Amino acid sequence: MRFLSFQKRRHAVLALIASIHLFGCGGGGGNGSASSPSQSGPGVASMQFSTTTTAWPGWCKTLTATLLNSSGATVSASTAFTASITTQDASVYSDSSCSTTISSIAVSAGSSTLTLYYKPTAVSSTLSVSLSHSSFTTSTYSGTSALPTAVGLKGQSNYSGGGGNGNGLSTGGLNEPRRMAIAGSKLFVADKANHRVVIYPSLTATAPDTVLGQADLTSNSGANPASASSFADPVSVWSDGTRLLVTSKSQNRILMWNTIPTTDATPADLVIGQASDSTTATGTGMAELDSPEHAFISGTKLFVVDGGNSRVLIFNTVPTATGAAADVQVGAFGSGNAADQFATPYFALVTGTKLLVADGGTNHRIQVFNTVPTAANAAADLSLALSNASAQPTALAIVGSKLLAYDEDKSRVVFWNAIPTSATSPDGVIGQADLSSVSTTVDDSTLGRGYGLLVDGTSLWVADTERHRLLKFTTPEP
Repeated sequence: MRFLSFQKRRHAVLALIASIHLFGCGGGGGNGSASSPSQSGPGVASMQFSTTTTAWPGWCKTLTATLLNSSGATVSASTAFTASITTQDASVYSDSSCSTTISSIAVSAGSSTLTLYYKPTAVSSTLSVSLSHSSFTTSTYSGTSALPTAVGLKGQSNYSGGGGNGNGLSTGGLNEPRRMAIAGSKLFVADKANHRVVIYPSLTATAPDTVLGQADLTSNSGANPASASSFADPVSVWSDGTRLLVTSKSQNRILMWNTIPTTDATPADLVIGQASDSTTATGTGMAELDSPEHAFISGTKLFVVDGGNSRVLIFNTVPTATGAAADVQVGAFGSGNAADQFATPYFALVTGTKLLVADGGTNHRIQVFNTVPTAANAAADLSLALSNASAQPTALAIVGSKLLAYDEDKSRVVFWNAIPTSATSPDGVIGQADLSSVSTTVDDSTLGRGYGLLVDGTSLWVADTERHRLLKFTTPEP
């Protein structure tokens, strides 16, 4: 529980005859109200509370206190004062990453609000707040957080379904969906075991209307032979709204479309990792790949996560023809756990100046490069563990200031409230009750083993690969 109390102040403050209205912006706590105890005398005012129920354990949230007079109108402090804070349930913080604890907060003259931050310790954590002052009645609010539930579903007809192609092959079924992309109003899904990428005409559509890699939505055979219009085992799809990249893992290549396809089986404009559209050989050269996991463009550069070669390749300019060679290799040849090595990299992203790589296999970590490497075999500046000795980070995402990572081994998404600058454990978890639990229940709030995260405004899409579905959550932003 948390207790918020005002210390005695000068009569100038008491003239506010103020109360506090507490509410959670975007999450934390439960709905409720508290009535003021009956009390007579001048300057008596009441407290009113309201907040929402969305919460993920550890997710840093905002609490705003608004000064109200006895009539319920907002007022401003006529002079500065300090509110003292005590808590029993979890700490209260001064910053939006919930890293600096505080025991009091200053309210400046002229201010009508004060802002605090907190993070629930568990799904069922209780938030309680109490205000007391000689001129106020004392009132306490208590509310319980709840595990968020999905607000959208694709691949299954209900949240308890978990079989492959549960909605039918051509009517919205998925079979081991991996990663996703959004281009305009369209959603693209790498439907791995169906050897295709399906395109939904809108984010709310229940079934796709276009397919790549197959002749039509009723086909799902593995491509043999490979071509510019057919591929096998797509594990990733990425788009910047104009270009489209598909990673064909078993064929050791990346297919690229310069414009978003609008018809079935549209052939790619070029191929990366092979000398031609129809070859699928493995290789270790700068123009070759071995079981690639992901590809994306950031600025003018193309990045390819070359899992089988334990490296990330960087093309300083986006290729315009098949067979182009990369300019920079990140990760020394051969699997290893040194700062300049990867075991099995699954995913990477660029945020600001940083390159982050999800390094799975035997390394169970995320490697952080403070600047995007420009020379071969650069060493990472930081390694992050996922509070799981056998963790398999398979996808990364940025939500506001937060870093999210899918831990496929524990069927969960872990997060840090800010991108760490030193080795630190995750702040919390999505899809499980806490960082130590692994529920196998198939419902609208728990996850299975998965490989994909996609952020769309305030929504988080999760590819629950094991259960052949996509879940959409509304993120409880501060």
